Amino acid sequence: MTIRKTPNKRREKTNGSEVINRAQEDTHNLASHDDARAHDFKKAAMTDEDWKEIDRLEQEAGPVLALSPEYQAKLDERDRLEVEAGGVLAVPKALEGRLNTRIYEEAKLALRGAFLQTNGAEAIGKWGERYDAYASSVEANLLDGVPFEDLRQAFDDGKGRELHGDATHPPKMAAIYSSSALVVNTFGPWYRDPSHIVVNRHRGFRTMTFEAQVPHGLKRTSPHLDLLLGADDRVLAIESKCLEYLYLRRKPAQFAPAYDTIVDPRAQSPWFRHIAVLRKNSAHYRYLDAAQLIKHYLGLSHSEPTKSLTLLYLFWEPCNWQKYDAFRQHRAEIQAFNDVVAGDPVRFEALSYNELWASWERLKTPAWLPGHLQRLKARYSVEL
Repeated sequence: MTIRKTPNKRREKTNGSEVINRAQEDTHNLASHDDARAHDFKKAAMTDEDWKEIDRLEQEAGPVLALSPEYQAKLDERDRLEVEAGGVLAVPKALEGRLNTRIYEEAKLALRGAFLQTNGAEAIGKWGERYDAYASSVEANLLDGVPFEDLRQAFDDGKGRELHGDATHPPKMAAIYSSSALVVNTFGPWYRDPSHIVVNRHRGFRTMTFEAQVPHGLKRTSPHLDLLLGADDRVLAIESKCLEYLYLRRKPAQFAPAYDTIVDPRAQSPWFRHIAVLRKNSAHYRYLDAAQLIKHYLGLSHSEPTKSLTLLYLFWEPCNWQKYDAFRQHRAEIQAFNDVVAGDPVRFEALSYNELWASWERLKTPAWLPGHLQRLKARYSVEL
């Protein structure tokens, strides 16, 4: 995505609230409505009794992925009322989580459908209905051209325990919507020779490391980045997201007292000062995991103090993301966070996977790239 440039006029003193509000306004102006219409929508839209009825229908129909006609009719009626009211801003706060749960499940369903189209039903795991969006193995979840035997050790050693499973619980990386599988499927074919890879105009890399540890100098678990691309004088660190940001039951932003012991130049950065904002309001961002990004910054700047550093937030979204408030708001929060940390020597950038793959279509080498892009898009470029 194109992040709007932010003037460095004492930007380090911005706490993020104002820019989030401005970004939200910019985003939601796509669907205008006045307060009266929003109030009418709150009265007309899904009530608590409606949602109790949906709970009953869900229990009868099974998982949310198996939408019954009656349940779908209820949700379609909500959509109709939403359109009449002028947009999802009018949805009562108490219901937002339920609506995003629906989007999360729809996204899983879309990715599962694409997997079935490309791999066939036999590639779905046999761990039961709860895990029906998992491949039969990690290897079955990876694309042709990924040298996974070269990468396995990194994931065996990683704190995410991506490869650990048993007879009743599949490995996390076998999930069709796994962000680890997504980043490996995207970058894996470049692993043995990353010299020709171009990521958001960054190029000339010599090394590629998955599940990279970047110690921050504290007596706590070191941050792990999904991917680290290294050159002699610079590092591009990548945090990959698939559906995690839609799953709103994730833990709130937290920083242990150990972070208060940082007194080196990092403590003067806008990244570090934003910790106070998140401590005051752990729900400051609804979708963006800003706390994780700040911890990545602290690790990067401590581990590679002499190199030019860029932290890239690389995220999945459907091809028709503009239709959904959740994806628009996610982008608004990315812009807001960028406005907070703009001007720091450690640069923050953001890009969707679809935008990355579109940029690779212009590359002339390597020869295998067109086929790789075709496989990536078949698996992940879906609409909801």
